[in-house]
Amino acid sequence: GGGGDGGGGGGGGGDGGDGGDDGNGEGGAAERARADELQRRVGLLEREAAAAQAASDAARKAAEAELEAERTGRRRAEEALRQTHLAAGVHEAQEMSQLRLDLAALQEEADFLRAREEALQRDEARLQMVGEMSKRLGSNVSRFEVDQLRARCESLSREATRVQASNQELQARLQRAQQSEETAQGHRAEVAAFQAANDALQAELEQSRLHACSLTSLLHEANSLPDTAKTAKTQPRHSQDTARPQPTSARTQPGRSQYRATSRPHLGRIS
Repeated sequence: GGGGDGGGGGGGGGDGGDGGDDGNGEGGAAERARADELQRRVGLLEREAAAAQAASDAARKAAEAELEAERTGRRRAEEALRQTHLAAGVHEAQEMSQLRLDLAALQEEADFLRAREEALQRDEARLQMVGEMSKRLGSNVSRFEVDQLRARCESLSREATRVQASNQELQARLQRAQQSEETAQGHRAEVAAFQAANDALQAELEQSRLHACSLTSLLHEANSLPDTAKTAKTQPRHSQDTARPQPTSARTQPGRSQYRATSRPHLGRIS
């Protein structure tokens, strides 16, 4: 009778061992389900990151193409402005030097004309005095002096006409120089507009690059999650091997601790 009771006790021990194996099997199934869920979420994150990367690359390529076009236009405008400045500067320098020479010549001519006018006034005064003296004396004025005075008057008239023509030519040159300066100012405004557009495109390209870097970092974080899932799979097996001498404590403790450690992983956020 005592031997039968001992056999019954041994059978009870066998039933307890089977219950522990069932509990460990359920915990492994839950871990596998969580690992599959993590892999699914990682795959979804990878697809979203790939789509975002493709969109970012397309936007970056479009921005780079537009930026290159703007740079090409800016280079052309700068080259045109440089050529205009060069041509206008050389032409303006030549005109200024010519104007200085003309001004010096005109000043000399004006001084000469002023001296001639003073001499003519003196001759007129002398002629009047001679005429008065001839009237008083009843004699005629010398024809040579009269012809000389008339020649001087004609010479002064021709010189005055030539000075007036030179002044008109100088005014026309000054107007052309002013028009060249207005054209150069227009080119400067165009270059400033190209520069503003180029700065805006560079800022947009920098934002696209920063967004691509953030997506790449999120993808690296998502790729590191499968390693955490594999570690979570190996820990229940190790706890099962160490808990076999005590089946009662092996039913609950390892499964709960692993569930608390891996039930809510941090996956980050994709914007």
